[in-house]
Formats: sequence, structure tokens, C-alpha cells
Amino acid sequence: MIKFSGVTKFIPTTWIVQFHSHDAAHNYYRDSIAKFDDDLGTVTVNNDTWYIGTKMNDKEFNAGLIKFMAKAKIADSEYSVEKTQVGWFMM
Repeated sequence: MIKFSGVTKFIPTTWIVQFHSHDAAHNYYRDSIAKFDDDLGTVTVNNDTWYIGTKMNDKEFNAGLIKFMAKAKIADSEYSVEKTQVGWFMM
């Protein structure tokens, strides 16, 4: 795979934050979105997952997300995080 680094300046990378249930994802969102740092990106909630579109690099995003989740009192055992393949192309 080849990553086109210039693409991420224009197209955000989407991260998936998946919870154990629909209710958990929506309740955590409702209870914590006021504390969400908009610099992390925009959040869309669907079913048991938050989709966060960000233009941050991986290290910055992960550090920011961990800080946010701790501030929102969401234990790391409550969710998993995965980066989507947006911005990656098969050659």
C-alpha cells in the first residue's frame, strides 16, 4: 500500500471508536460531547460506533482521544479504536 501524504491535508482520516452496544455509544456521546475537543475532528454516531474524521496525524489523534476519554470518564475497556483505510490506495 502507498499512502499519499498530501491527501490527508484535504481528506480527513476516519477513526472508528466502537462500543459494546448501541446504547453505550449513544449514552457516552450524549453525556460527554460537551467535553469533546473539536480539534480532534467531527463525530458521527451510528449504531454502536463513533466515526471521527480528523486531519491530525495518528500520534496526535491517539493522544488526544485518550485524554478526552479519560476526561469523560470512559474506561479504555469500554471501547476499541481502529483507523479506517480512507486515504490509502492499493497499487
